[in-house]
Amino acid sequence: MTTNHLSIMYGLYRRPLHKAAITCCVTTLCAFVSFLLMSYVSQRFIGLYMFTSVAMSASLVFSSLAFNRRDTTLMRQLPISAATKTLFYIIIPIIFFPCATQGLWWGLCIVAGLVTSTPDFYWQTIERVFATGVIEWINRFPMWFYICISIVNNILTMTVVLAIVICTRPERRTLRAVMTYVGLIISYGLIPGLIGFILGVNDGLNGEPHTPEAVSLIVNRYLEMTFFIIGIISIVATGWCVRVLYRHFSRI
Repeated sequence: MTTNHLSIMYGLYRRPLHKAAITCCVTTLCAFVSFLLMSYVSQRFIGLYMFTSVAMSASLVFSSLAFNRRDTTLMRQLPISAATKTLFYIIIPIIFFPCATQGLWWGLCIVAGLVTSTPDFYWQTIERVFATGVIEWINRFPMWFYICISIVNNILTMTVVLAIVICTRPERRTLRAVMTYVGLIISYGLIPGLIGFILGVNDGLNGEPHTPEAVSLIVNRYLEMTFFIIGIISIVATGWCVRVLYRHFSRI
């Protein structure tokens, strides 16, 4: 992808991309303000913090709606390869928007830590508000655990992009993107439930006593199986999304 090709693609979506960026920034700022209210005013603001956090995540996922008004005729006339178009549609929602949002969030946390003389501002606030020892609980999980979560979130975004791009009727693109996102949320919820059911039945058949060590072992096994399966599905889905996008742009 050359700089010239990138600028051409960006020019097509400049206004909607600016609106999506502003939306992500606003939801991130709202989430951080609610985080401060929960930390220093009252823990009753925890509901507001949860709501704004969901809004921030949703703004990232649906930043792909910037590609909603896609002119197929114009896309066909662009002197740009299918591979370049595919990369552009993936890079913007998968890399740029998440990095920009995370950069803004952690930048605000650093500023708040300097103002309050709290080096580890975010995690210490989480531990103070939610429960003692939460940092130790977070550190129990290996790095691949958080990498897998990140992959799942990216797949959700990529699938929304894919649903918009391959939908030929403009009036149904937004609805199809939302339905795809909801369907994936439900699917990702069913997988852990099924794994938990299987482990629970197996544990019941074995008749093992529910000691703290046994429960901890079951929980660890549950997390490993859940995120291993979801991670594999996400990686396969990533390759499938890229392939479908490339074939779509090759035909137009």
